[in-house]
Amino acid sequence: MRLRADAEGEGSRGGRVIGHTATGRPIYESHSHPAHEKFSIVEHQAAAEIHERKALSSRRITRNAKDPGMRASGERTAKTHDEQAALHNASVEARRKPAKPPRPEVLKARAARREENIRARELARRPHGS
Repeated sequence: MRLRADAEGEGSRGGRVIGHTATGRPIYESHSHPAHEKFSIVEHQAAAEIHERKALSSRRITRNAKDPGMRASGERTAKTHDEQAALHNASVEARRKPAKPPRPEVLKARAARREENIRARELARRPHGS
């Protein structure tokens, strides 16, 4: 069996695969990987969650390490995953569409309802005899 030199699999694109989205796309260790450019909001959220879990796992593993070098290495790894998760979360916010401003007729209807509610409260506060 021969291996192909020009492999086209997910690991051959450079970078380390740390998970997959629900649609099967690979999640690379680095947010700046070209494969992440086409991620949807849901896929960026999934990638952020994986990075957050990796950071937590790294901290748990190295928390009680006796070797200070190992503790420092684990904290650096966790910090890197935290940064990558923050970048994916920023991508989610950037992809969300801003809400459309309400139409003028909607604003007028809201103002009319507010006025009705104010009048109804004022009437309710008055004594019954007057």
